[in-house]
Amino acid sequence: MEGNVLSFMRFRLPSEISSLIEEGRLREAEFKLKELIRGSSGEFKRRLEFELDRIRRWSFQYPYSENDAYSRAAEVIEGLSREEFGRLIKEEGCVDYRLIEGEVRIFKRFLPNMRFLCPRLNERWTQGEDEKEKRAKMALNERAQEVMRGEARPLIMRVRAELSVKGVPQGSEVRAWLPVPRISSLHPRVKVLSHWGEPYISDERHPQRTAYFEFRSGETEKVWIEYEVEVQPRTPLKAAGELSDLDEPPSQEHTLERIPHITFHPELRSVVNSLIEGLDDPIDKARAIWNWVVDNLRYTYVHDYALFDDITLFAFKRRRGDCGIQAILLISMMRMAGIPARWQSGWYANPVRWG
Repeated sequence: MEGNVLSFMRFRLPSEISSLIEEGRLREAEFKLKELIRGSSGEFKRRLEFELDRIRRWSFQYPYSENDAYSRAAEVIEGLSREEFGRLIKEEGCVDYRLIEGEVRIFKRFLPNMRFLCPRLNERWTQGEDEKEKRAKMALNERAQEVMRGEARPLIMRVRAELSVKGVPQGSEVRAWLPVPRISSLHPRVKVLSHWGEPYISDERHPQRTAYFEFRSGETEKVWIEYEVEVQPRTPLKAAGELSDLDEPPSQEHTLERIPHITFHPELRSVVNSLIEGLDDPIDKARAIWNWVVDNLRYTYVHDYALFDDITLFAFKRRRGDCGIQAILLISMMRMAGIPARWQSGWYANPVRWG
């Protein structure tokens, strides 16, 4: 578990507390956690403190009452009645909700998820996709096709990343991190142009490179950094022999289970074994696993990642999730097949929008 900042998640919560949280009785759970923390130490104490922080997040992620959510949904779904909305929540699973202190609370991004979870509602949606969104998707698709054909040229992007500071007591110490691209074969040139203050900027090859700021609230309303990055298009690998083109050789570390989110469940291992049976080339195995994830998982928005106990298990059991959730399931399945796989995040930009 060396280097795993979430290794404390291997400790299970006392069943009484986990039951209270599952039932949405968060005030009682918070009280019992605080009592237990006073007599705890080490990694187990960190586990309890983390759970205490997670408790406060539920209300932010599920902010709407059932009535508030219905009012919002009725504005965009033609002919939606209160009774139908109730069925969409309780019977059809079209609306993400959670019981909190005995009340149904609705997920903050429930509206777009309704379109993902119950596509039949789309024909009743009164707000269509705006022109800018259509143009952005077209630009992304055109670029992807160019990359796949090996016809895409490198791009130079100039980026300004900002983080606003709000609601922090005057004079309090604030720590903030902003992402900065690392040097890699995808980004062979990254040039920092300017920034607020005097941040510490990670080594150019750090796997999770950031600009780190320390200041007192009141000194500034926002921290920012500007940089220029060259984006080099990369076509998909056709065979394992092309792996030499990666920035570094695959590591044994990237074949291991990593609690709590990259997890090797027996039922999932059985699926992986059936997918790769008879395949020898690692690229063929990887493609089979990739295709299974694409074919079997539905894209949806999800609540804060910190609120998941095991992302791989959630994705496998629920057959849904956003890009990061699906990527983590993919990583677990690849590693089960003996294929080194690691997390890599990023973003794209085109003349219409970034994302």
